[in-house]
Amino acid sequence: MLKRWGSAERPLGTPLDGCVLPFEVAGLYNFADMKNRASVCQIAIVAAFVFAMACYAQIKAPRVARPLPEPPPLPWKSVSPPAELPGETVPMENKVVKHILFIPKGWTPPANGEVTLTAHFHGAYWFSIQEHLARGLKGPLVNFDLGHGSDAYRNAFENETAFAAVLKAVEKELQKRSGREVRIATVDISSFSAGYGAVRELLKTPEYFDMIRRIVLLDSLYARYPSGERSRKVRQPAREHIEPWVPFAEAAIKGTKTFLITYSEVPTPSYASSAETAAALLAAVGLPGQPVAAKSTPAASDPQYPLLRRADLGRFHVWGYAGKSEEAHLVHARHLSDFWLALDAAN
Repeated sequence: MLKRWGSAERPLGTPLDGCVLPFEVAGLYNFADMKNRASVCQIAIVAAFVFAMACYAQIKAPRVARPLPEPPPLPWKSVSPPAELPGETVPMENKVVKHILFIPKGWTPPANGEVTLTAHFHGAYWFSIQEHLARGLKGPLVNFDLGHGSDAYRNAFENETAFAAVLKAVEKELQKRSGREVRIATVDISSFSAGYGAVRELLKTPEYFDMIRRIVLLDSLYARYPSGERSRKVRQPAREHIEPWVPFAEAAIKGTKTFLITYSEVPTPSYASSAETAAALLAAVGLPGQPVAAKSTPAASDPQYPLLRRADLGRFHVWGYAGKSEEAHLVHARHLSDFWLALDAAN
């Protein structure tokens, strides 16, 4: 039975993971059999000393700095459908969600049968296939293009069993074509624009949260405002639209997940923009964004859509680019492969 997290149940880290508290060490001994109270005190002191030294060693131990990914520049790119895709496209549909499965030419499942599935939300299937192949995709990909507006994606996956049905159908197709047992063990996700509505729903279910390794949101993080005129004036995103992202961001900060968010300056008068929503998420995890000096990097030197701000901690990255036009929004999707390559180069 799939279960959804409530806001009070979300997993949180602890400042000193791995440290054993003194009373837990003491609990390893049977003090009831000890008649000498002085011995008890001595053992407790030794346990406390061992605990303090262990935690000091943890804090002082040298840590290898993980290289930061380099945000790519975003020059405008024209795109068009290819004459042929190097693999098989399989149109699929259940009662709720239409999707297209792509199986690269020559793909075979690994010996253990555990497969990583890439899922892309919002955009033409040929484009997402093209971009993921350009970044080095070797495994299957499923593309969802459900129409305009985030509600189309939210509604499709609001029922937590919907994605499970998709995964089961994909496994069946992969088994049929490979003649071997296949299990989707992990999922990588990319999303553009309205596609975030699906991703946000998936993160509410612990089983999907555990399965998802990496998320890349390409100008694809928005939120509604709380009801009330004051909320619209201060432009504060609704808390319930920020909270589902927090556990994944915290996991990425720890290095157990990878989470990249890009945003533009495109204004959205009736709901929180990608820039406003990204800022709210950064505030929720206590990570400040930093301005990027003009022409200090290739991305900051782009004449049209330069990189303006960034925030990076662990494997959590938030990159803000200039631009308030429709093209400034679309250009993020057109560099889907470049964003993935930036992550792969660093990891």
